[in-house]
Amino acid sequence: MSLTRRDIDAFAQTVLGRRLSPAELDDLVRQSRLVNLRAGDDVYLLDLVRHRDLLTRTEAIARKAAEAQSVASALRRLRGWIVTMAAVAALLGFALHREGQIRGYEQRDRMVAQEHAWTTTASGQAARTLHETGMAKRLIDCDLPGWVQIANRCQPGTDPLSRQTFGVTNRRDDASR
Repeated sequence: MSLTRRDIDAFAQTVLGRRLSPAELDDLVRQSRLVNLRAGDDVYLLDLVRHRDLLTRTEAIARKAAEAQSVASALRRLRGWIVTMAAVAALLGFALHREGQIRGYEQRDRMVAQEHAWTTTASGQAARTLHETGMAKRLIDCDLPGWVQIANRCQPGTDPLSRQTFGVTNRRDDASR
């Protein structure tokens, strides 16, 4: 009498201590029919059950190894992505920093140019001449002859001999008006 699915499943549960999956049971039933196992062929059935269990465990180990390899590969890709993003962030930070420096230099140069633009005017040229001749310091210190300091202001004073008030003359060319 040939073995039934129930006989094979019960025998495998006794030997392995667990129920067979439907795929394992189908495989064992197919193999037992190929070799024409009958009731009482327990040694052969035991060999088939253990072989099938070993195959199932091997497949499980192979699946776990493939998953581990897949995880390791994903981790390598992730590590590469992180390194790439860190490099991009560093380059972007450097570029922004450099751009800020350049803009700061440009702004400083504009401010310096604005502050010194007066030197190209007639008043700026006159101030430069006063500075180069030392007259600017004498005006600031109010130590020019005929000038006096009153209430923290330097203003024209009177000549003690002629009693004339000194002052600043402004030469104007009346013909140019």
